Amino acid sequence: MTITASRRRVRRNRITRLDASLTAAIAAATGLAAVFVDARPTAWRPADVVITAAFAGFVAWCGASAPWWLLAGGAGIAVLTAPTTVWMAVAGVAFVVAAVVGARRLSWPPGRAASAGLTINALLNWGSVGFHGLTALVTGAVAVAIVVGGLQRRRHLTRRTVRNVLAGIAAAAFLAIVAGAAAVAFAYGDARDGERAIRDAAEALGDGDVDEAVAQLRVSAEALDGATTSLGRPWALPARAVPIVGQHMKVVTDLAGDLEDLAATMSVTVGQINVDSLRVESGVIDVNAIEVLEQPLTQTEQVLAQASDSLVDDDSDWLIAPVADQVDILRDEVDDLLATTRTAITGVRLAPSMLGADGPRTYFVAFTTPAESRGLGGFMGTWAELRADNGRLDVVRSGQTGELTSAMDPNPVLDGPADYLARYGKFGAGGDGEPVAVDFWSNVTMSPDFPSVTEVFAQMYPASGGEPIDGAIAIDVETIARFLELTGPIRVAGPDGTITLNSSNAEEYLLRGQYSQIDDDDVRDAVLEELTSRLLADVFGGSLPGPTVLARTLGPAMDESRLVLWSLDDDDQPLITELGVGGDLPSPVPDGFAVVSNNAGANKLDAYLKRSIAYEAVVDESTGAIEATATVRLTNSAPTDLPGDAGGNPFDLPAGTNRMYLSVYSPWELTAATLDGEPTGLEPSQELGWNVYSRFVEIPPGEEIVLRLGLAGELPAGVPYELALRSQPLAFPDVVRVDVRSTDGEVLHASHRVRVGTDRLGPG
Repeated sequence: MTITASRRRVRRNRITRLDASLTAAIAAATGLAAVFVDARPTAWRPADVVITAAFAGFVAWCGASAPWWLLAGGAGIAVLTAPTTVWMAVAGVAFVVAAVVGARRLSWPPGRAASAGLTINALLNWGSVGFHGLTALVTGAVAVAIVVGGLQRRRHLTRRTVRNVLAGIAAAAFLAIVAGAAAVAFAYGDARDGERAIRDAAEALGDGDVDEAVAQLRVSAEALDGATTSLGRPWALPARAVPIVGQHMKVVTDLAGDLEDLAATMSVTVGQINVDSLRVESGVIDVNAIEVLEQPLTQTEQVLAQASDSLVDDDSDWLIAPVADQVDILRDEVDDLLATTRTAITGVRLAPSMLGADGPRTYFVAFTTPAESRGLGGFMGTWAELRADNGRLDVVRSGQTGELTSAMDPNPVLDGPADYLARYGKFGAGGDGEPVAVDFWSNVTMSPDFPSVTEVFAQMYPASGGEPIDGAIAIDVETIARFLELTGPIRVAGPDGTITLNSSNAEEYLLRGQYSQIDDDDVRDAVLEELTSRLLADVFGGSLPGPTVLARTLGPAMDESRLVLWSLDDDDQPLITELGVGGDLPSPVPDGFAVVSNNAGANKLDAYLKRSIAYEAVVDESTGAIEATATVRLTNSAPTDLPGDAGGNPFDLPAGTNRMYLSVYSPWELTAATLDGEPTGLEPSQELGWNVYSRFVEIPPGEEIVLRLGLAGELPAGVPYELALRSQPLAFPDVVRVDVRSTDGEVLHASHRVRVGTDRLGPG
């Protein structure tokens, strides 16, 4: 019986000539089926097809002699991982065939080969799940098991032949890798020089040195041309057919080619950009020179967009970390330059109309100071009327806010904006047929939304003797200091000698120094008006550097909403919004938070106000329910010996007491509120899609108060979590902490830093 069993085992694994022919046919069919799988083991599609087909066919051929239990195990894995019902059925057939072979103790090489072939094709169609490479690892493990198990049951001559063929393939792959490495080595120096030159060109563009940028781009193109030539040598191409190595070769080659194209094209388009033509000279800017820039900037944008797309295409999950990191760095740099170029295009499209190319424009310019806070940032102390006519800028009028109050006749009845009137009517805005209060010019900037404020300017200014306006600009004291970096210092006569303001002392003087150094209101107002007049003459009537220097100097003020502008022309508004300089209150979708202080003490104590704000929320991602806690800590750091105008108040409060109308903006319903730990009431209202909760608060000098709010609501379905965070541009920037988590502890957003302006915070 022992001899009989042995003979049966040999007979069961014997491969006859007919079996060999059928097995070969099944292997060929398996390989042909694998051709239609979108497997990408290399960076060369023909090699992908050949390798995938040969791999699948080889597994099926080896499977003809593999143990049934290995075949059944592999098929079982394929059933569990099948991406569709069809492939589950295919893997199921493979399992049944293997099970029949095992149950009946059959040799049946064609059946075993078919089982292996069906299994490997099902696994090849698995797709990508889990961590990258998981499917390849599982498929490879099953294939190795079948191949090893099958070859062990083949004749010695067959095993030796297979080993020799695999050794030959390995040797060829090694030679291809060596050749590819040599090509990379030859190209490395040129590629490094080309990349460095591109970075130098980007830096030169940032500095406004177009000539240097063009020179560096030409150097880069020449160096990268040498790199692509080395990488494209015929003897280097076979390396692309080697798995994993091929992806790296392709990325390096394509990256060099993409950067060469980028450098060559940009050296032409950037060379057409004449930045010097955009300087303001004697209050005039060449509008035609601005319009001419749109074509080369658009061409540059197209090239950068193509380069960005190519860098995305060049990325591969198979890249090792150093190469992948370098691709990511380059893509980020190209994307940054692309974003800058698109911003420049928007500015070029907007500037001509704003500068009066299509007809004269009149703008109301408000100079604000956060020493006396308003929702927009600060109280408007002085103003100007600016006229732009085909690039020429002229200051028509300027003066103190009190002059507008005195000249207003009759007091206009505002017809909107509706939310503005609803919120600020009781502070003098009127509404419902009631005219604005006599002194409302001092409160016109109470709203944090500059488009709304501009509409109110447009209705009030003509009633105060001004021309109808086409838009408005608001500039705070920090922005004035930045302008002085460009124009140089301003000197005016003061009561105790010459007052010199420069970029380093202007903000401190305008916020605090003027009140401690000049007691007489009339004298101080005269000095301030003279300073404003001199600044206007230097900024709008003198000469300013090109847009690159302007953007670098004034950009932070725009980012922080300290310098904002708005146009009443509907065609301009989308471009202003795209530039992010409109000072508009953002939409709180899906979540948002803002704190707004409006001085209610008729003093300048907000020059000493410090705010610390925390926003903590928990989101139930299954239902969208959100519960938030907002904590607002206000500290009054004012000294007690300030002059009456700076530290006094008309409410018989102790000197130095900061009285304000405090508002918290949120999309959610208020569930609880405490002030210094005690329950407190808040006045509810709405503004531009926000719920607003307000009350008057008083902060003695050297003390602080803490307002804490509970909020609750429901996030809109299907909208990724974002937080629109608006920080008021005050004398001291807000210190803001945000911590938003899901109910299972996942961090949706967390940060802690000083903020001014508007941020839209996403996950992370």
